[in-house]
Amino acid sequence: MKERGNRLIEQTAGMIKAEGIANFGPLLRRERELHNWSQQELVRRILDLCAEDREYPALDTKTVGRWERGEHKPSLYYRKRLCQVFGRNSIQLGFIE
Repeated sequence: MKERGNRLIEQTAGMIKAEGIANFGPLLRRERELHNWSQQELVRRILDLCAEDREYPALDTKTVGRWERGEHKPSLYYRKRLCQVFGRNSIQLGFIE
């Protein structure tokens, strides 16, 4: 079963790389909506995670909106936090090109 799961992940990663897909925006929005969170709630959850590590970055709903529309890609710092908040990996959130 583990082998099948790994193969599926490899296939997904291959498709993303082969097609050059950067669908992180719609995937982020879908994931947020699956959790029934507003953009403001997502910002709060990310900032709460950051505060646990005594980090206090500036983040607002405008930035989240830009990510969801694909206008800007989150920095590596925020990609890590988004993966933590949603319990997903970079492939599942479309950060791997």
